[in-house]
Amino acid sequence: MTAGLLMIYTGYIGQYFEITNTGWFLFWGAVSTVFYVYILYMVGNLIFKSRENLPHQAYKTMGTIWCLILISWTLYPLAYLVPWAWKAFPAWGHGHL
Repeated sequence: MTAGLLMIYTGYIGQYFEITNTGWFLFWGAVSTVFYVYILYMVGNLIFKSRENLPHQAYKTMGTIWCLILISWTLYPLAYLVPWAWKAFPAWGHGHL
């Protein structure tokens, strides 16, 4: 729970700098991402340790759940970087590449 809150709070701090200071924006995004990676590690550890004693179909399902968690949770750091990407690649914000 603490890592989740710190991930959210530090990311939120970084959002204050998204327009004014790219360095601080990226710094707080990186700090937030450290907590994000820790949470993924903990969840992955829990999933892989628990599935050892499961029947084959449940074992496979837990592997699928892990893949879904990775994909969906990776949207967090990608979404965080959208304001930076618009500044770094202005054409992206105008609908033509």
